Amino acid sequence: MFENKSPRLPASHPVSDLTVTADFDGYTFRWSQWAVTVTVARLVERSGVLYGEATVRAEVNSQNRLLTQGQVNLSSLQARERLAKRLSRLCPGPEWDTVVETVCVRTVALHRQGQPAESLEPQVQDESACFVCNPLIYDRHPTLLYGPGESGKSVFALYVACLLASGVTSANLAVAPDGHNVLYLNWEMQAPEMRARVKQLRVGHPELTKAPLHRFMHLPLAACTPEIRREIAREQIGVVIIDSLGPATGGEIERSADPIAFFNALNSLGIASLLIGHIAKPNDEEKARTPYGSVYYYNLARSIWEVRLVAEPDSDKRNIALYHRKNNLGRRLSPSVMP
Repeated sequence: MFENKSPRLPASHPVSDLTVTADFDGYTFRWSQWAVTVTVARLVERSGVLYGEATVRAEVNSQNRLLTQGQVNLSSLQARERLAKRLSRLCPGPEWDTVVETVCVRTVALHRQGQPAESLEPQVQDESACFVCNPLIYDRHPTLLYGPGESGKSVFALYVACLLASGVTSANLAVAPDGHNVLYLNWEMQAPEMRARVKQLRVGHPELTKAPLHRFMHLPLAACTPEIRREIAREQIGVVIIDSLGPATGGEIERSADPIAFFNALNSLGIASLLIGHIAKPNDEEKARTPYGSVYYYNLARSIWEVRLVAEPDSDKRNIALYHRKNNLGRRLSPSVMP
């Protein structure tokens, strides 16, 4: 005789027994009456339609089990109906129509409401923009460092990262003695090569006693922002290095959509950043030396520095010259040379 082995779930309670919490990249809905948890993450809106990755778990026979996971069109009535039917087959008991409808409707509403309006009446605690590395990197703002290949910009960025991590001030760059936790997001070199560079830097700069955290990347920043935000919170990161802009953006960097998506993802991190970019036309024409890619790289970075390699006559020594091309947060500075 056939035995119905459908999982047994707790008895139903009022639908109002629901809690909603905001996560790093979405929202979590919990119904205690059904022991059901639905997490919606990786929210992306395309042409007015909101998509998200839904993960549905339920307590089945006293065990918390994963029922399903996948991308859902949160704006589609048909998609909601299909998901509710699927969950009803997987786990009879909860009112899945109510669960799915609540998750989709409220996620769309929460996603689109944005931040609340704030008064611009000055407060006692308000401060103007400050530096984490004076005069190069502002706190909570993106700084763009760009130049041609082999100009030393990546090595210089690593040197700055080590200064920040060590709490060391050089002749030209000032850092707080307590230092900052730094995360170096690298789309070009892996950790062994970067550790070798740190070792070389310490030969000439033994005061660099601490190194940044490093993470090799293979997806655009916008595709892995939730994981990066979790790491920033876990490691109490204060500064992130992006090396380099092209692969960190992904897609078509000369158009507007992908660079804007990159800066939206970067701004969601809420910390200081140093971005490494390439040059559009590596020649000697002053006006032609601009960052490669969309004009939004220039427009959305708050401070921009051009890097040029400087060779001393009759010497193998190489320095880099920094030219301050833009500053939305203060005055532009005169060119300087970094040994």
